[in-house]
Amino acid sequence: MEKNIPQLKSVEEDAAKQQRHNGNVVRLRWRRIAAVGGGGILVLAIVTLVFFLAHPPQSSIAVTPSPGSSQHGLSSFAHAALTPEPALPLQPLPCTVNLRTWTDGASDWQTHNSVLLNTGKKGWNASGGPSIIAPCDVSSASAWSSTNIAVETTMRVTGARDNACFGITIRGNPTIDGWQGYKAGVGNCLGELDGARVTGPDYAHDAQAKEIAFHPGTGMHTYRVEIEDTSIRFYVDRRLALNVYDTRYLTGSEIGLWSQNTQLVVTSFKVTSLAGDNN
Repeated sequence: MEKNIPQLKSVEEDAAKQQRHNGNVVRLRWRRIAAVGGGGILVLAIVTLVFFLAHPPQSSIAVTPSPGSSQHGLSSFAHAALTPEPALPLQPLPCTVNLRTWTDGASDWQTHNSVLLNTGKKGWNASGGPSIIAPCDVSSASAWSSTNIAVETTMRVTGARDNACFGITIRGNPTIDGWQGYKAGVGNCLGELDGARVTGPDYAHDAQAKEIAFHPGTGMHTYRVEIEDTSIRFYVDRRLALNVYDTRYLTGSEIGLWSQNTQLVVTSFKVTSLAGDNN
């Protein structure tokens, strides 16, 4: 029995050696796999870097400097920042806006059943531009007549809160110094809807504003503004309400609507030239 003890020890030692060998083989295989994987990741990173160096990403907006002074550039920037351009393609005059697709205004403007609605839930910057811009290209009229146009809209008030007002902007021009142009509307944004007004840029506080008493009620009315050279005529239901002489702004192409704290239903909006060929 004692003679068999060395033989058992030899077997145990061989088994231990075989186990260590197997462990070394497994570790060696995992090291090779890790080396191959790490090398693959490194190669992929190098290929990706080379690709982006050879094909740099391009900006989605191309900016092309326009000729002119730096002031012109600032003015263009202000136009984009202060008032968004109409999303709809511009229509030449005569321009009758499709109210079903006129959806690019402020959030209080909505379309429903082929009419344009204002919820009356928002204020308005009385010295700023319109809260919805008409997609009408007044430059399609010839030369000087492009500034002599008529804007006509039919609408009714369905509700109003304090400091209510609404109306039309015409001959507008957003600049770095603020919005320029004329406004014709109802209410003075400081009280009730009790007057019709024609003003310059600051609708609520223009020292040259002209106003007459007018109460729109809840009935349908047609409002028409004609601007011809230095004359601004404001009609309500085809009757001349105000005739204003003003020389401050002789050019400007932006046209639109605004509403403050006033619920509106707009059933038509059109722009025509006063040149006599498309009234």
